[in-house]
Amino acid sequence: MIGPRVALVFWGMTRALNYTIGSIEKHIFLPLEAANVTWDVYMHTYRMRGNYSNTRNGVLNIQLNYTEYQLLKPTVYRIDSQDRVDAWLHWRDYSHKGDPWDNDFLSLRNSLRALYSQMVATLLVAASGKHYNAVVLLRPDVLFLNDLNATLLTHVQANTAYLPDFGQYGGLNDRFAFGTPDAMYIYGTRYMHALQYSTSHQLHSESYVRDYLQYSKLSAVEVPIRFLRFRATGKADPQDAPFVPIVPAPANNTLNNTINNTVNSSNFSRQ
Repeated sequence: MIGPRVALVFWGMTRALNYTIGSIEKHIFLPLEAANVTWDVYMHTYRMRGNYSNTRNGVLNIQLNYTEYQLLKPTVYRIDSQDRVDAWLHWRDYSHKGDPWDNDFLSLRNSLRALYSQMVATLLVAASGKHYNAVVLLRPDVLFLNDLNATLLTHVQANTAYLPDFGQYGGLNDRFAFGTPDAMYIYGTRYMHALQYSTSHQLHSESYVRDYLQYSKLSAVEVPIRFLRFRATGKADPQDAPFVPIVPAPANNTLNNTINNTVNSSNFSRQ
């Protein structure tokens, strides 16, 4: 008997995937396999000129490994030049109501890159023409701490976005979502509404998710999926630190090494 099939849609910089891949395998892939759920991996990520820095998080001049995306064995993927995308995002057009993070619009620029990346990855699924029971939108740079609920995933309700039950910051968590393909198409392409929204609101990530779901007539259901953002340095985001029991030891940036010393990795079939 053929079981349900889902699309796992990764978006954004892979920058810490060598630290997080073990948890993705353990807490995302393994629960799906145990529930007889098969999956395809879609992905959009970036390359950039020079080294990676994010002064907001204390990350300076890190040389990224742009082969990390291969760890996810994507079925379909696209890699864009972040420098080229930045050139036509025109972030100042989104700044008329001010800087919600008060850090010289650094986080606003990162938010726009994330929205664009999520949209491109979502459109890759739509262009595939494949039927899926559900779609999951997730970041490759987070360390998952508990299992994705595969039973809930395969019984999602229409017009509903299932979101994490933490990290709302006055709105709704924007780092993970799942739902029906139709609901996730609406959710995953909210970049296309962001400019209009920014004419009357500050484009704050979590607040925008809350308001966009209301605008799109999607219900939000919060679920207990927990994860920790990792930086390119291999360190946890301090805001997320209370959620993690132990920080994994760094791994070598090679595809053939065992990755992540705190989470057991396994081989997973994709039928």
